[in-house]
Amino acid sequence: MNNDELLRPCQLPTVTDSSSSIVTFGKFVEDFLPLEKQEQRQLKRHFTDPGNAGFGYKPVLESLRQALRFDPSQFDLQSDTLKGTIYDLLKDGNYHILPSFFKMLATLCERGTDFRLLLRTFGSDTANVVAEFNAFCQGIHPLFNKFYRPSHRKLELRMPAFSARVVRSGPLSQDVYLAHVTSDQTVQVVSESSNIYTHIMHNWFGLPTTTEDVDPQATQPGTYSAAIQDDFQWWASQDERDDSGKLLLINPDWERQQGILQVFFDDNIETDRAHIVDVRHAITFEPIQEVQHKKEW
Repeated sequence: MNNDELLRPCQLPTVTDSSSSIVTFGKFVEDFLPLEKQEQRQLKRHFTDPGNAGFGYKPVLESLRQALRFDPSQFDLQSDTLKGTIYDLLKDGNYHILPSFFKMLATLCERGTDFRLLLRTFGSDTANVVAEFNAFCQGIHPLFNKFYRPSHRKLELRMPAFSARVVRSGPLSQDVYLAHVTSDQTVQVVSESSNIYTHIMHNWFGLPTTTEDVDPQATQPGTYSAAIQDDFQWWASQDERDDSGKLLLINPDWERQQGILQVFFDDNIETDRAHIVDVRHAITFEPIQEVQHKKEW
């Protein structure tokens, strides 16, 4: 099959399967080519380069890149309140956090939706993301201050008390650890999935995890926003398998009863599997079947 034949099914990118015989280039590379992970990444990274399979989509890529830019001359990026991290992130005219994220937060707040936010990353960008996020919450973000409402202030993420790291040393519940520095500057380590679930959902977010917690006056949220650095080394050591990615701990029956819905956004979630997200039962640590979590979480 040559490059032209490979691309004929879709003249423009689509997320809708028009035929059961069509797969994405990423899935084709991962599932059908016997290559090392690094070679697969290089093929996907250079998909639209001249001579490669996706060169015909180069204009689409450029339009997407342009959509991620803004004119820095139209905004006050050098005010005293923005010196440092925020200015460095935005000075070149590239969005750092996507506008759709801030618009989603503004819409949820405007509607009075009761929600919590847990930022997740495999990388080391937590500090930068939190700096820009907090600027939005404080109403001083130069690109999005028009969305500011006083209700955004409660979303501010306090570091380091509500920023943690997940470490996985094995495949079992007792091999999972959550470590963070508390507000009194002591290191706290929580182990086992059920305890980690309770710590995040109840201790941090003030949500009920047992019948004893149901009284809304029993526990007020310690925070409405938090951040976690997930264990990339564990995922990489397991050949990036679906059952070793970022942990999403859920208690399906309990959360359904309490009206709690967890939603996980990640650009590496595949159309046919969670891939980078390891969805597990918080108590039993059993994997949640894909057909179930795709419908509900």
